[in-house]
Amino acid sequence: MCFTCLVPMNLCMCEALPRVRNATEIVVLQHPHERRHPIGTARLVRHALERVRLHVVAGSVRDGLRAEVELSNRAALLYPHRDARRLESLPADERPDQLVVLDGTWSQAKGLYRDNAWLCDLPHVSLTPDTPSAYRIRREPSDVHVSTLEAIVHALAILEPDLDGLGALREAFVRMIDRRIAARARRFEPRSRRRKRQVKSALPPRFRESMEHVVCVHGETVQKALRRDPRIPELLHWVAVRASTGEVFDEVAVPANPPREEHLELVGLDRQRFERALGPEAMDAAWSRFRRETDILVAWNERVVPLLNAYCAESRSGRVDLGTSLSTCAEAVTLTVRPLLARVGLPRSGRVEEVLAGLGIESSASPSRARRRLDATLAVLEEAVRVDDAKMADAARLAASATPAQSKSRS
Repeated sequence: MCFTCLVPMNLCMCEALPRVRNATEIVVLQHPHERRHPIGTARLVRHALERVRLHVVAGSVRDGLRAEVELSNRAALLYPHRDARRLESLPADERPDQLVVLDGTWSQAKGLYRDNAWLCDLPHVSLTPDTPSAYRIRREPSDVHVSTLEAIVHALAILEPDLDGLGALREAFVRMIDRRIAARARRFEPRSRRRKRQVKSALPPRFRESMEHVVCVHGETVQKALRRDPRIPELLHWVAVRASTGEVFDEVAVPANPPREEHLELVGLDRQRFERALGPEAMDAAWSRFRRETDILVAWNERVVPLLNAYCAESRSGRVDLGTSLSTCAEAVTLTVRPLLARVGLPRSGRVEEVLAGLGIESSASPSRARRRLDATLAVLEEAVRVDDAKMADAARLAASATPAQSKSRS
């Protein structure tokens, strides 16, 4: 992967991008799930435009995605609202000097608009594209919906008709899309027609190809002195987050024996949570509603996932077989983060919080220890992917630089 723009190396257009000296500042509010999308167009905008600010919005789908951005008095929001004015119809004295653009899928853009009330106070402007979107990799809702880059290029062409470089920027974008589509087509060619891959990811192929199915999970257990069998961990608190959408599962389990106050304080729970705690049957039903068949559960280590499966098994069998090895309880496709760190050369010793601190990443401020460890697991996972991307990019550059010399020696 190209570390600069996060698109495959043979599709990287960063070197060919023009420098557009725009006077109208572009302010991009990016959904957090869009920042790692390999074919996102906001990165190209950031590299090409001289006056642009890219804000990755913090938060989650459950708790809200909110941003605080300083804007001028003449800022406007580019958004297809029913009350929006057509940008090309605005007189010169009413045209904005800053244009706010929401970056993400249309569903994600609606979420950003909903969670940030200050956007509603901005003047709304819209576009009427004269051609369908060239972003053929993603399906747009209609012909008037275009990618972030295309919307910005169209808007700047209206606001600054004499601005140089917009045509070259759109041409570079179209070339990137063409190469991406061609690369996809090559995947279906017979193996004999394809060149062998010289650069391989250190991460498991199933994980690499299914990032949209990743669900990070973590579970807290009852203290050992209150378990029915001290050798077998018992579930107390189960949390999960769907990486592609930010959807969160957060439920407390009914333990065999009530936990002590000092243990509740340690794990960041209070007695009020136990008024809504779920028994094995209710937990099984709630988790079944949250889970999807294609989910890949990702935990810090191999002991996490069996906690929930062992607890929910009580609703199916009427009892918990304490003699059953926890390693046989996992029913879903699972991956563990800790072994992945060694694959990409990151330290893996200690608890997940210690690894997070060693990487210099700030930990979550959640009062719940389960949520803090869940957020830490996701953060360490993202760092492993980032490091792997960088190593693949370095290897690809080395392979590309070695190719001419090899060809000359063969000739």
